[in-house]
Parts: sequence; C-alpha cells; structure tokens
Amino acid sequence: MGHGYGNTMNMLIRTIRDYIDIRRLIDREDRLLVGVSGGPDSVFLLEFLRLLQREFALHLFIAHVNHGLRGKESDADEAFVRSIASRLGLPLFCCRVNTSGVAREKKISLEDAGRMLRYNFFLNICSIHNIDKIVLAHTKDDQCETVVMRLLRGTGITGLAGMRPVSVFEGRPVIRPLL
Repeated sequence: MGHGYGNTMNMLIRTIRDYIDIRRLIDREDRLLVGVSGGPDSVFLLEFLRLLQREFALHLFIAHVNHGLRGKESDADEAFVRSIASRLGLPLFCCRVNTSGVAREKKISLEDAGRMLRYNFFLNICSIHNIDKIVLAHTKDDQCETVVMRLLRGTGITGLAGMRPVSVFEGRPVIRPLL
C-alpha cells in the first residue's frame, strides 16, 4: 500500500519539475530566496528545491515573516521554520512585523498589509545578499482564491487573471513553481 504513495509522490515531483523546465523558472547557480511560512505548501517547496539543489548548483536562502496575527501560533511557526533551517544548514532571515498596525495606518486590508510587508522584507534581503529570485509556494488553490477575491473587489475582465508562474516585483523575479 505504501508503494502507491511513492508513485504518486514521484509523479508530483515530475510534474513540478516539468513545469519548472517548460517555463524556465530556475537557472543553474540561481540564488533563491524561499518564502517559508511553516505551512505544508512552503515546507514542501523547500524540500523540493533541495532535491534540485545539487543538479542546478542552487544557493538556497530561507525567509520567514512573523506577522504576529495568531499569537503563540505565529511564534510556533517561526520556531518551526528556524528548526528546519537549522536542520538543513541553510541561511535564514526572519522578521516580525506589526501587520495589523500597518493595515490600520494605511487603511488597507490585513492581507494587503501582510503582502506589502513580506515583499518589502524579501526585496531587502535580495538586495543585501545578491539573491536572484524570490520563490513562493502558491498553488492552484491560491490561484482560485486570487481570482475570486479580484472578482469580489469588482475587477474588470483583465483583472480576472490569476497569478503568473513568473512575475516581477520592483525588478526582482518572483517565481511560483507549485502553480
């Protein structure tokens, strides 16, 4: 019975690898900043990139933002990501932000404030450490959520597009290999 699980995992890995190859998301010797929340998608992404690390001569860096929105749960996520980075021997960059305060101050949603704070943190790390790309663990479920949220906000037909496998944020490529 466990054998079928292995085949499913191998198919999943092959599918993601093909997606990366077809879209040319990763190049040899890329320096990648991997956003790791501590959730299953981002942890899987990090482990997947570790599988590619030797073949592509990748340099992996982990970034974690503690938004402080869930109290002890947020702190537990940060501790979990710290333990993963330590176990893997990868550089880790963590920050704690006041997401709710920024949302209030700028009169934006918590989601928008969190995204802004995350991306600014990621960009700062990339600039300081000469990192090529930001890698995020968005999946098809996130894609559906993005389209629905844009629809609910009253976007026009052009705004109904979901996330792209590669986008550029202030000059830095952001890749989403799990889409």
